[in-house]
Amino acid sequence: MNPTVVRLAFSSLLGRARSLGLLALPLVLLAVCLLARLAGGEPQSSDGTLGRAVLSGLGLAVVVPLLALLVAAQLLGNEMDDGTIAYLLSKPIPRWHIVVSKLVAAITTTLLLGAVSMALASLILDHTDPGKALGWAVGAAVASVAYSALFLALSSMTKHSVVWGLMYLLVWEGALATLLEGISWLSIRSWSTRIAGWAGDMSVISADSAPLGYAWVASGVVLVAGTVWAAYRLRGLSITGDD
Repeated sequence: MNPTVVRLAFSSLLGRARSLGLLALPLVLLAVCLLARLAGGEPQSSDGTLGRAVLSGLGLAVVVPLLALLVAAQLLGNEMDDGTIAYLLSKPIPRWHIVVSKLVAAITTTLLLGAVSMALASLILDHTDPGKALGWAVGAAVASVAYSALFLALSSMTKHSVVWGLMYLLVWEGALATLLEGISWLSIRSWSTRIAGWAGDMSVISADSAPLGYAWVASGVVLVAGTVWAAYRLRGLSITGDD
């Protein structure tokens, strides 16, 4: 990891006005939970029907992956698209240092905006059980790490990473997940939900969910594989940033 690259990555994320749009996603999640709480009048269990629909169906399925996708695209995809990645490639810095540094910035940003907002959303629904809020935060943290690595690798492969990322979320983790039970074994959302249920001692898992150990291992594999692939792709780029 290179501290200078990390600093530049955070500057890229926080120094642009359009980055404020990232805040809209967690704010929407919190607003939905607040409306649900006000409409119900009493605390809503975060592992009940409503809590599962909001925190898993909206938080883990939409907010966290979209945050990771937008952050990864801005940190690497946009730089490869406009050619500014050539500035880093021209420096005597190993390519894997660049990837790891950007991954650290991506994970940190997604964690702060995603995992923290998931914990707050759970507390809004039911402030009497902080253990469940911690569980959702842990699940969101695992999802943040895995999605960041996946979308960073995707950003290293194509200039249209946002489009392909959205297709992955809509088709694979969305439509197909509702039709094919086996998708849960290859779904980051399913793994993170399984881990959230374990961490918060909640009954949010379905009968076809992958085992807990598999969920941890699979998330780690995505992290390592995504990082290695992104570094490999950067090694294949010329100094001008051409594919």
